[in-house]
Amino acid sequence: MDLLRVLDLHQNELSDPEERWETPGVEADLRTYASLRRAAYPLLPAKFEGNLPDRAVADLEEAVGTLRPGDVVMVPRTPRPIPGGDWAVTPTSVLGIGADAVALWVDEPATCVVTSIPFRDVAAVLDLTVLLYGRLEIVGPQRSIVLRYNTVGRDEMRAMTLAVRRGFAAIAGTQVAGGPVPEDLPHKWMAVLKSREAQPRGREPRLVIAGNTQEREETVRNGVATLTTSELLIAVEPEVPGGVGMYGVDLVAVPRTRLASVEPGDRELIVDVAMAGGTVRLRVPAPPALDSQLAAAVRGAGR
Repeated sequence: MDLLRVLDLHQNELSDPEERWETPGVEADLRTYASLRRAAYPLLPAKFEGNLPDRAVADLEEAVGTLRPGDVVMVPRTPRPIPGGDWAVTPTSVLGIGADAVALWVDEPATCVVTSIPFRDVAAVLDLTVLLYGRLEIVGPQRSIVLRYNTVGRDEMRAMTLAVRRGFAAIAGTQVAGGPVPEDLPHKWMAVLKSREAQPRGREPRLVIAGNTQEREETVRNGVATLTTSELLIAVEPEVPGGVGMYGVDLVAVPRTRLASVEPGDRELIVDVAMAGGTVRLRVPAPPALDSQLAAAVRGAGR
C-alpha cells in the first residue's frame, strides 16, 4: 500500500508552517486584528459587490464555475502563530464552492487561486479547534485547502463545507442503521447528532456509534460517529493545551466511497482513505470506547 499522505490530527496548537503566500507578521498586525471586532470573523456575503476583493469571484469562477451568494465565504486578513514563536499574516482569503470543485483564492501578495480540488478528489473534510482558533481543511490526495479562522464564525464555515459533503457519492446496497437514538444521549451529543452538520443531506438512515458519553471526566475525550451510504462522520471533543476541550466538537468527514478501513489505535482511529495512486491516512484522536466500536461497526457494514 502506497501512502500518499499521513495527517496526524492530534492538535495542541495551530502553528502550521508559513505558506508561500503569507507574509511575516509584526506587532502592528496583532493590534489591527484585535481592533476589527466582528469584521475579524468569517463572512458569508449576501451579495458579492462591495463585500469581496475585486478579482476574487472572477478568478474563482475560472477554477470552479459559476458562483452565487451562499457559495463563497471570506476570511479577513489574519495574523497567526507559526513554529518557532513567530507570526505570519494570512491575506484575505475567499473559499468558493462550485458544482463539482472547491477552490481557495488569496489576496495580495499572491492575488490568485492557490489551490483547487475537484469533489471527486476530496479525501476528507476536517474542522478542528484549539480554543477560539478554528482550522478547516479540505483534504486532497496531494495537498489541502486550509482556512484558519475565529470560531465565533464557525456557523459560516461549516455551512460552506456542507456543500462539499453533499457532493460525496453514495454506495448502493450498503444502507445501515441502528445504534442509540439522539434523545438517549447527553444533551451535547444529542444536539450534535440532530445538527445539520451531522445530517448534511437531511434525515436519512444512519448507524450511530457513541463513546462513553454518559461519563464526564475532564481528562477523558468523548465523541460520537455516524455512518451513512455517503460518509463516515466522526465528532469528538478537541485537544487543548493541558487537556480536553469539553465545550467544543471537532468534525472529521470521509466519503464512504473512499473509505478503505478504520482501525483502533492508541486512543485514536486510523482511517485509511483510498485515492488514485495510493492511500491518505488520518490519525484521528478518539476515546477507546469509541474507536473499538467504530472500527467493528465499519467492518461489519462492509465498504
